[in-house]
Amino acid sequence: RRGCTDPMAARPNRGQGTETASSFRPVVSERFRFVYAPVTKCGSSTLKTVIAGIHDLDRNRAGAMPNDPVRYAGPQSLQRGRELVSYEVSRQDAAEFRQAHSDYLWFTVVRHPYERALSIYNYDLRKYAKWHAKGPYLAGGLSKYLALASGRDRKHAQRNAIRRRISFADFMHGLRSNGTSFDVHFVPQADLIFLDCIRYDHVLRLETLSEELPALLTRLRVPQDKLDEVFPIPRTNPSHPSGAVHDERTRALVYAIYEKDFTGLGYVP
Repeated sequence: RRGCTDPMAARPNRGQGTETASSFRPVVSERFRFVYAPVTKCGSSTLKTVIAGIHDLDRNRAGAMPNDPVRYAGPQSLQRGRELVSYEVSRQDAAEFRQAHSDYLWFTVVRHPYERALSIYNYDLRKYAKWHAKGPYLAGGLSKYLALASGRDRKHAQRNAIRRRISFADFMHGLRSNGTSFDVHFVPQADLIFLDCIRYDHVLRLETLSEELPALLTRLRVPQDKLDEVFPIPRTNPSHPSGAVHDERTRALVYAIYEKDFTGLGYVP
């Protein structure tokens, strides 16, 4: 069985921020014969809503989408009888899984690394603080508790308390020092989709998704009435704005951490 390159071989220092994901979770449509590889903070929640819609599923109903992935352990684990299946595929099995779906259309959705870094800061700073900034994390927890007592929005209070203590520049410096392997939301896009060993037929960009996705689904022969139901594309699970913006320092840090996303996905620094 041929697999991807072992990510532990010649692994860089932890501070380089180039850790490799050990598995990925493709969504397979047997009805329309496509494979979608989700990338965190790149419209994956929105894509799952669209995919549920074209399969006559209610994304908001419990159990409608295959959120609990099937562990891929060889061809015998393929769920060919199910219209829509999410798998968890290890790097070791990725090439074999790709071959098993060689006649399916493979696509993913990516995002400019600068914008993805801002989105991660806006939405996932709490997760970073939990691992690498205990003081701000505890302050956020206290604010959440006090907000409950006063009837204010608890998550909003927690988020703002942590942001007041960790600037966007501090966050990027922290990722540069600590690496990105502690949580899937921080891992480079190229690693999440195994770009080094999986060939994609289409790599869509979040920046132009509203134009690219309908064209792709039309090519996949999704009926027009289904397209009319799911478009315009709904925005789900959006990041909460913080007012953070890039400067020369943060752009340099993003490039240092996510260089493979610039080079592998064709984004210009």
